[in-house]
Amino acid sequence: MSALRFARQHPFDCSLTTRFKAVHVLDFLQPRPGENLLDVGCGLGYFLNRLARGGVRGWGMDYSHKSLALARRLCSAHFAQGDAQVLPYRDNSFDQIIFTDVIEHVADDRAALRELVRVARPGARLALVTPGVRGALARTRWRRLFHDEEGTPEYDQRAGYTPEELRRLLEEAGVRVQAQRQTLIFLGEFFLQLTKWYLARKKVHYQTQGDLLEITDTWAYRLYRRVLFPVFWGIGRVEELLVGRWCDGHSLIVLGVVDKPVAVPERRGMALEASR
Repeated sequence: MSALRFARQHPFDCSLTTRFKAVHVLDFLQPRPGENLLDVGCGLGYFLNRLARGGVRGWGMDYSHKSLALARRLCSAHFAQGDAQVLPYRDNSFDQIIFTDVIEHVADDRAALRELVRVARPGARLALVTPGVRGALARTRWRRLFHDEEGTPEYDQRAGYTPEELRRLLEEAGVRVQAQRQTLIFLGEFFLQLTKWYLARKKVHYQTQGDLLEITDTWAYRLYRRVLFPVFWGIGRVEELLVGRWCDGHSLIVLGVVDKPVAVPERRGMALEASR
């Protein structure tokens, strides 16, 4: 097996929404080398890049050809183009599944969850992230920035979910919810939306994660990465630790285990042929 390749600095290392959810997702999954991990809606492969740094080889699927082409340059993984509602993998293929900021974009959220359960092995861990509808800025125009153009991967089919709605959907699909978290509370979400507002003012076209690479060589991005992001990140983390258990935030995180009968064993390599 060839050595894992990864980017020591990934563009989403300084993405507020990505970094805040990653704290909870990676702490819950704790994947180990030898396990099969699938990131549905992997975008530029932030999670796969982080895992490759720790010696884990994963599988990434995304709807955007542009994002996948760039993700392949950033890290080693098995990438495939596809739709979350019809996954291109065989039953009982994965030990861990990441499904972050995708379910709000698909037309049939129940079909997407059924597909996740289908490709998961019995007892597989699932980490799902989606916008919460009770956050401090949930009903402002800012929340729709970059998510209002129909026919694009980032278009929001729905604004998000309440914790109760999401738990019910997952349990109906066969996922036993073990924990729920919320991140980007008030100041954290304000910093996130302020960043989006600035990009919109600069007329940045953002309809896939790959579009953000176009700004990484600008002076404004370098200032943000070196000065603003550490400040925003630190304040947001303190806020989350102090009030995160009691206040609603921008991102709703659900961590669970797939409950379904144990399948008849099959050769591990055969299960993943579709993604090679």
